[in-house]
Formats: sequence, structure tokens, C-alpha cells
Amino acid sequence: SSIGDIYYVQSKSMIEVVWKPDYSDDAYQNILNKALEIIKQHNVSKWLADTRKIGLVSKQGQEWVNQEWFPIASNSSLRKMAVIVPDSALSAISIEDTTLSTGNVTLKSVPSMEAALQWLA
Repeated sequence: SSIGDIYYVQSKSMIEVVWKPDYSDDAYQNILNKALEIIKQHNVSKWLADTRKIGLVSKQGQEWVNQEWFPIASNSSLRKMAVIVPDSALSAISIEDTTLSTGNVTLKSVPSMEAALQWLA
């Protein structure tokens, strides 16, 4: 879509979402819901989110993810989410390595594709 691409990597039981700079709440919800469908359909356990080029997510988008989408995702087959964050975000929060567990899902912020794949393996 205009906001991102979803790739299903069957050999790794993983989906990869590569975000693009164009942001809208509708497109954001659509791509995350489509990814959730793929997770359910294929029993996917790993998610790689490449947010290096993501547009600014609105407050409504953030609230929707936290209140509606993530509770469903955390009760699915999904177990690990690696989020590649932009360099600017890393320096802004000055935390290079953040791990958060919510429900059945462990979410980790990583600085690179290599770090993401290594942690997901």
C-alpha cells in the first residue's frame, strides 16, 4: 500500500512490514489488520517491523494500536516483534536496546536489520 509493504517469510514463520513515509490513519489500520490476518492464517510467531522510513503516526493511530490492535495481536500466535527504529528516534530516546513484554509478545527495539534478524532467530 502507500504506507507500507507486508512480506510473509514462511521459512522463518515471520512477517516483515516495511513502512513508507506516507501516513494516514486508515492505511495504518488497514496494513496492521492485514498483517494480523496473515499471522492468524499462517500461525506466524515473529514480526519484523522496519520503521526507518515510517511517517509520523498520529495520536489516534497510536491509541488505536495500544487499545484495539495490540491486545488482539498479543493473543495470537505472535511471540516476538523486532522494531528497527530510525537513527533519529534512537538518539531522541537515547535508548539503543529496549525490550518490552506484553501478554504473549516480547517487543524489542533494535538499531539495524542485522540486529533484528539475529534477535528473532
